[in-house]
Amino acid sequence: MAMAADKGIHRSNFADDIEFREILSLFVDSAKEKSALIEQLYQKKDWETLQTVAHQLKGSSGGYGFPELTPLAMALEESARAGSANVDEVNRVVNFLNAMEL
Repeated sequence: MAMAADKGIHRSNFADDIEFREILSLFVDSAKEKSALIEQLYQKKDWETLQTVAHQLKGSSGGYGFPELTPLAMALEESARAGSANVDEVNRVVNFLNAMEL
């Protein structure tokens, strides 16, 4: 599945916090892995696991300084729960994750 290009870079609200930078880096790195996982889960129509991954992102994104991701992950979680996630919802989350930087 080809994902549409994102329109910008997303930086954490905590990017300038030196003490938080190492753990923030781990979160950003894991986001790239999660974006690929989300695409795979969507293609396989594994709604239960997709719901779980979206739920995890919803819960952690604000704490790592990416509050804009929370509503995107929430929408994906809800539609995956209903078994009706669509490519636009997947694209929004995947594009956000791929555009995350410290």
